[in-house]
Amino acid sequence: MSELQSILKPYYEVFHKAFSVDLDADKVTSLYADDGVLIEKGKKCYYGKAEILNFNIELIKMCGKGTTALSNEKFAGDEECIAASSDFESELPNGGGTMKGTFYQVWKKFGMEYKVIYDIFTMS
Repeated sequence: MSELQSILKPYYEVFHKAFSVDLDADKVTSLYADDGVLIEKGKKCYYGKAEILNFNIELIKMCGKGTTALSNEKFAGDEECIAASSDFESELPNGGGTMKGTFYQVWKKFGMEYKVIYDIFTMS
């Protein structure tokens, strides 16, 4: 595991638990900077925590409790700003099928913690 990956690992664990286990959109959104941007490629852009929260609420309702596996993970940058990308595959509950996609995120250090300032993803 690279140094940059080990820095972000606890944040991804919080994200996964909040999104797929606890269904907690507030906790997921807390990982974003106040002026963070979330882009659903080719569809829509969400700016700031209020818009990102509303999107996360709807996405969590749609996905429910599921399991997600990451693959092809890549990390670049330094301890102040980390770029991360990955493919993902989520098994949705109750025979809901499989959702696949990719994401590219930029995490910036604010004091002692990291927040997402840019997040673009695709899913199908």
